[in-house]
Amino acid sequence: MTSTLSLKTKASKKFITSTTSSTALSLVKQHLPSLKNHQLVFDFGGVWFQKKRLLNANTTIQKGETLIVFLSERIGQRYFLEKSQIIKETNDWLVVHKPATISSVPDRSHLFWNMKAAVDAYCKTGSSHYDCQPINRLDWLVEGLMLFSKNKIAEKKTI
Repeated sequence: MTSTLSLKTKASKKFITSTTSSTALSLVKQHLPSLKNHQLVFDFGGVWFQKKRLLNANTTIQKGETLIVFLSERIGQRYFLEKSQIIKETNDWLVVHKPATISSVPDRSHLFWNMKAAVDAYCKTGSSHYDCQPINRLDWLVEGLMLFSKNKIAEKKTI
């Protein structure tokens, strides 16, 4: 059986410049009425204001200020690790298989469709409260192994 890897994504970038003082959420609703759930774009990290990710939809945007909204087909979805992706795990490290077309870390359009978010979710199911850190990164199109530290001491050992 042959599988084909689709390199096309249905992502887009929209600029919204406020003509009056308004909340970010009302601007997104006004300019992107076809979205099913406008709040999700904020919750999943797709809205940027003044070169920073804007998570608070109630932020006031003044007249003349611009929001950048990154729309992804994955908004509202989270990427989770499958057991088969875990190659090796110790108290300090986690080695996982990253498939092609999954980001290593959050990108501009999405906080949760990436390997770091998946590993963090996996590690938080145990007693760890540490945000696992990627020791290496792989490009979006690259399939391979990624190493994550599970604590600060292990992270510092790689520097």
